[in-house]
Amino acid sequence: MKSLCLEDPRGKLKGLTPEQFLDSQIPLWRIWARWTPDDKRLRLFNDLPLEQKAILYDVLALEGPDFASGGKGTLREGLLEQYGSAKHIVSFRSLLFELPRGSTTKDTLAELLNCLLTALENSSRPTSGEQSGPFKLFTELTLKRPITLDALQLVEATSMIEDTPKWHVHNAVLEIFTNRECIAGRHILSLQHVICALEYKSGEALSKVLLMPWLIEGIERCISQCQLAIRTHIEAGAEWSHLIMEFYTFCGTVKSSGKCFARIDGKVRALLEALPSIEVLRTVLEIYAAIGYETMYEEVFSSNRARESIEAWCISRLIEKSPTVKEEQENLVGAMVEIWSHTKTDQDINNEKRKLAILVSRINSPRLDHNRLLNCLHTITILPQETTTCLLSNIDFYNVQSDGQEGNKQSSQEASCIGFLRLLTTGIDDAGLVECWRFVLFVMMEASPPTTMLEYIFDHFRVRQWLQIVRDVYAAFADIVETMALLPLPFLLQERSHRWIQRLSIFLPTLERLENTSVSHPSITTALKFIFKGGEGTWVDYLIGILEDLTKMVDRPVERLMQKVVGQLESEGLNAKVVASCVKALRASTSEGLDACEQIWDGRYGVTSTNTPTNDAEGMPHPSSSESVPKMPFETSPIPTVVLEVMIAGFLQDNHLISTNEVAIKALARLFNLSIHDITIPDWKLDQAALYWAAEGQNILNEAERLHRLKRALRAKDPEGTKILLEKLGIEDISPLDEEIEELDVEVAGAVEKLGENEVEMSFSLAGYTELQRSGLGIGDAKALLVRLFLDYSDDIPTAFCLHLDTDVHDWNSEHTPWVPPLTTSARLVSRILHRNLNHVRPKITRLHAFIKKMIIDLTESCAVCGRIHHANGIRLRRSLPCDMVSCKRTWDMLPLDVRFPELRIDTFAVDLILTTVYAAARCGKMELLPGCPITNAVWVQGILDTLPHLSTLRPVANLARHLASFHRDAERLIVWALTHFRGFLTTATGILKIPSLPTGTHQFILASASPDLEMKYSSSLSSYSKYPNPKTTVLFHGTSLDRLPSILASGLREYSGTSLQRTGAVHGNGIYLAEEPSFSFSYSATAVSWTNSGLNGMRMVLGCEVVGDGNSVAKGVHVLHDPAKVMVRYVFMFPGSAHAPPSQHVVPAMASAMSALRTGAV
Repeated sequence: MKSLCLEDPRGKLKGLTPEQFLDSQIPLWRIWARWTPDDKRLRLFNDLPLEQKAILYDVLALEGPDFASGGKGTLREGLLEQYGSAKHIVSFRSLLFELPRGSTTKDTLAELLNCLLTALENSSRPTSGEQSGPFKLFTELTLKRPITLDALQLVEATSMIEDTPKWHVHNAVLEIFTNRECIAGRHILSLQHVICALEYKSGEALSKVLLMPWLIEGIERCISQCQLAIRTHIEAGAEWSHLIMEFYTFCGTVKSSGKCFARIDGKVRALLEALPSIEVLRTVLEIYAAIGYETMYEEVFSSNRARESIEAWCISRLIEKSPTVKEEQENLVGAMVEIWSHTKTDQDINNEKRKLAILVSRINSPRLDHNRLLNCLHTITILPQETTTCLLSNIDFYNVQSDGQEGNKQSSQEASCIGFLRLLTTGIDDAGLVECWRFVLFVMMEASPPTTMLEYIFDHFRVRQWLQIVRDVYAAFADIVETMALLPLPFLLQERSHRWIQRLSIFLPTLERLENTSVSHPSITTALKFIFKGGEGTWVDYLIGILEDLTKMVDRPVERLMQKVVGQLESEGLNAKVVASCVKALRASTSEGLDACEQIWDGRYGVTSTNTPTNDAEGMPHPSSSESVPKMPFETSPIPTVVLEVMIAGFLQDNHLISTNEVAIKALARLFNLSIHDITIPDWKLDQAALYWAAEGQNILNEAERLHRLKRALRAKDPEGTKILLEKLGIEDISPLDEEIEELDVEVAGAVEKLGENEVEMSFSLAGYTELQRSGLGIGDAKALLVRLFLDYSDDIPTAFCLHLDTDVHDWNSEHTPWVPPLTTSARLVSRILHRNLNHVRPKITRLHAFIKKMIIDLTESCAVCGRIHHANGIRLRRSLPCDMVSCKRTWDMLPLDVRFPELRIDTFAVDLILTTVYAAARCGKMELLPGCPITNAVWVQGILDTLPHLSTLRPVANLARHLASFHRDAERLIVWALTHFRGFLTTATGILKIPSLPTGTHQFILASASPDLEMKYSSSLSSYSKYPNPKTTVLFHGTSLDRLPSILASGLREYSGTSLQRTGAVHGNGIYLAEEPSFSFSYSATAVSWTNSGLNGMRMVLGCEVVGDGNSVAKGVHVLHDPAKVMVRYVFMFPGSAHAPPSQHVVPAMASAMSALRTGAV
């Protein structure tokens, strides 16, 4: 058509009529020209959603052009034109039309096609309800199955009813119609929707189509199957409440339907007419849910009668109208419903009443028959709030779940029974209520094990309360107990028990006295249980006799022992006769016999004495107790049987023993099943007794020693309190300090002197220090270190102390102030370590003496701050140095200069030498010779040293740091580094270390100990060279300029050949060059210029070295070493510039002797 519109048709119309032209261009134009659809229906179909159009494509085509016959106005008419024979089934594309048998005419087909389009038109018309239901109904009945006239009429009738969110009529109609041959219980909801729809005004048409016999049969079948399902669930114990409510709702719908109810079977109609009200049914189901499916209660509360009654009631009222429910079940349900109807509010009391009703309905015992149960239930609604709460709490506690321990579970049951009993006897005044509820208590008590209630009473109540509880039980159940005398009941419910308690009541004071004694003798408690249980025959007579004898001996001395004998009673009265005879014999004994029997008793069971006064039956202190004299608690062990038999034989063989006492002793021996030797004693028993008492004597001595140590420990913890206690006990006391001094060893006691009540002074010899060590530690000529201690034995304050040398000048008569910081390095180190160890605990004098003595021995080998021993592997150090720990170095740097470096006051030339070498190194401009120097500029180093005064002026200065700062602010930093960077001890040679035959004006210094690292390496080389104690060494000399000494002191002699630090040529190759003659080395030493106020200006330096073995001779008098560890600088000789070096034979012997003395520790 588009091409025809774009082209001029006149050229193509030449010689053709219009019909011929259309035939050539549009062959089907006549079909489209004949198309005469229903415009209104066509517009309705055009508004359908695309997805619906796709589904309904073949249905919509029926209103389109006639492409079937080509001659009709619509395809629907064309299909009718082609229908010629009597066909039962007509198909078009996906559509399948089923005509009624016997009416296969064109008119029937025309009606079917017209109904189809009308049904589609009605199903597609917009409504205010759900849209999917009508469309689904239409497609399910037309597209997915053969199209029938009944189905189309159903669709048309249903289309008059709109779906709502609550009622889905179209879906329900679809489900019912498609399952019309097999409607069952599973279609209950759809049936309910359909039945409701039939009652609508718009449902008249639907009634005509749907209200068929098959629908009524389906309703009846649904009711029957639902009843069967509910019964099956009830019998299987499955959840059924939701089913019965759903069924009840359906039955109510059927019952209210005017169109369906009249058509159903008469029996079903009669059942529906007898349905209970919805309120009653909901109440019954609420009760059923509250009862629960699982029981977590004790067996006595495990009955399911209420649940079973409700199930039977529901079957009778909703499933079958037959006498399946018994009268008692009907009454029980009625009583429960009555309780629920009177407790509709949410108040706690009403919830408690409902719970109480459920618990009572669970009671499983013939004692609480149906009538008694109903009586209890009927009284619940009138129970006061407090009574309801008490009843419920007791029954709840009876059913409390155990925590895995059976004893706890039983205790809760017994406690609940006792509480229930008290409520009935004292808490309820209405006799009718008591009469009703006492049977509940009886059932609870009867269900308990025979003796558990009795055991509970023993463990939780006193004797007077025991008796009252039994009286209350008898008062509550006297008539029941008498009628059930022959039945096996718990002890408290037996008539025999009540008669026995009546007999015991007259002995109540005696029983209470026994009870008071049982606090210290638990066996009496067990005996009381036996007495309380009673018995029959002679056993009872013995018990009465025992109680009578005890009653006659009240407040007599013998009463306590008689009570303890009663505690030996065994269950079932096996030894009642022996106990009764023993009690009677004790009653007749004298004071001497009582004393012997008490000794036997104590020997059998031991003695446990406490400071607790005994009380009589009224709770008052026993007359024998005394508050004026304190009693120390003690305990003894039982005596062996053989020894006890010997003891009894000794009492019986006493010629002065009277007959009554003899009877008592023998009765007590029989009670203990002991052998009686009243004539002779077997020798072997005598021997064992002798050994026992010998061991006991030794134990007493050991105990005395233990008590002595205990006294010391108490005194150390609380001296004042211990002193008061000892005075009260009349025990002599000495001061803790005197006691400790008395126990000192002879060696320690000679060094300890008591100066005051808590003050002592200890003296420690310093004679073991060599002259070098004294110089390094700064102790001078001191012979002893004095440590004064103030010991606080109450530990209120830490131990105070101070240290002094015996050469210190002070006023010993003035008040002594503890913890005065000492001025010397050694004393300060000892003080720091003592302060750290005494800060928290007061040590023993012996231990403290050994600690300080060892510390003095290890002083030169220890860190100058923390006291930790340097890992020097046996090398000898002459002064304390700080260890490598940062904290120690920091603390060391904070100490005064003269403490760290006593040589600033006592050996100024040694300091001058070190400063001179630093000055020489800075003057040559090579700062690498001063590694680690804090002043990095060589000119500044010279300037600082040139500002210093003569070192001799520093000796009297009190504050060296402040004094040095007045010359230059960095003076202290530079001096501290110079004196510490090599970590050794360089001092002026004196005594045997001073070498004779040196030129006048020569200063000689000894490196007593290099740094620990250098000393360890040299010592290792020396020990590996020879296995002998005093290995071979050689004295050699090394000449160099003074600027090299700082590096040599810090790192030792090193091989610098071929480096920037090489001073002279290496004729014999690389290595450390040494000479046998001082003069040879002297030629390599240049005259040095020192700082302004130095005393060593213009000097030349030669080093005296100790070499392992014979050295390494490479030429006459010349040695070259390649291992720095084999050479150690020991001497530094400073010769005047004009002096001549001495020959080796004048100095080497003395140097070798001095070096040997250094190695062996002689200096």
